[in-house]
Amino acid sequence: MRSSFQALLLSSGLGAAALLLPAPASAHHAMAFLHMQPGPLAGIVSGLMHPVLGPDHLLFLLAIGLVA
Repeated sequence: MRSSFQALLLSSGLGAAALLLPAPASAHHAMAFLHMQPGPLAGIVSGLMHPVLGPDHLLFLLAIGLVA
């Protein structure tokens, strides 16, 4: 009984630590590697590519499509 409680406590502590540790931000957009000049076309392309480049955004859009 005691070892299962210790395992639960350890896993809870590790989970809390993982949530509290800062993750590196993806501050650089992948479109920056295409070397496009800033302007309306770059904004449109960036806006269209944004949901595809972030898997969390893509999953959200798919979920919205399923709900609709």
